[in-house]
Amino acid sequence: MLDAFGHSQATAAMFADFGFEGLFVSRLSLDEKTKLQDERKSTFLWEPLSYLYGSSKQILTHVQYYTYLPPSFISTEHNGADPIVNSPEYMRFNLDKICAEFQNYTNTLMKSQQSKKNIAILMGDDFGGSNQYTAYKQLDAFVDYCNGVQKSNMTFAYSTPSKYLAALKQENLAWSVVRNHDFMPYQMNANKYWTGYFSSRPGLKKQVKDYSSLLHSQFKLFARKLLDQKSTDEQISKVKEQAYDTEDILTVLTHHDAITGTEFQFVAQDYAYRMAGAFDSSKKTYKQEIRDLINT
Repeated sequence: MLDAFGHSQATAAMFADFGFEGLFVSRLSLDEKTKLQDERKSTFLWEPLSYLYGSSKQILTHVQYYTYLPPSFISTEHNGADPIVNSPEYMRFNLDKICAEFQNYTNTLMKSQQSKKNIAILMGDDFGGSNQYTAYKQLDAFVDYCNGVQKSNMTFAYSTPSKYLAALKQENLAWSVVRNHDFMPYQMNANKYWTGYFSSRPGLKKQVKDYSSLLHSQFKLFARKLLDQKSTDEQISKVKEQAYDTEDILTVLTHHDAITGTEFQFVAQDYAYRMAGAFDSSKKTYKQEIRDLINT
């Protein structure tokens, strides 16, 4: 849940019901996040809705120091940092400096959490995975070099959320407990709050709801066409293409940066335009299927 606009205890309770052992969050009130880090309580046991369920939905929760982005000095496709040069014979060799900076960065993050042995540092980025071969090649060089010239007691390794949670549990620490608490609203900085998105842009939300209902109806008729032995390949292709086009735009609209209404006005208008266009086109096929159904 690294990209949510705040974190609800109802969602945490649901994840506990799903059998999740841990939850990683990032976007909460800046004041609250700072307080957790200052008190070294960025990892805790969350007991959502404990006034109803006690500790039965308890889930180990970790608040990331930043978000899911790598530190700014690690090169990605967007941040403009110098790429890693790992050959000392080149004048632009910089891996030693990057390694030292990363160790300092890690020490800073360690001061915000209770664990003194394990820390999770994420290396993701929005639209930053188009060249994973280069990205992992740089990370491989970084990990190998930093582990080989160890000037501090650190070991860097690729990991997963499951491995990280297992390592935390092995430390057998006594975690603080947070009960009956929603981490909302999301406060980006001192004067920016992400709130109101459950009711903002009601017209767009209503459009998504109406078109979702229409799409489900269309799918039933389209499925009938696919199952009809008398349907030609051309008819089936047309129905499938129409279904995919409408489903595609509706999928875009249910993304959390769309249906929430947090986008710019011109983006919201483009969403509405594209959705209306896709469904206007599909209605022609939809009407024909209804006529065929009536005439059978």
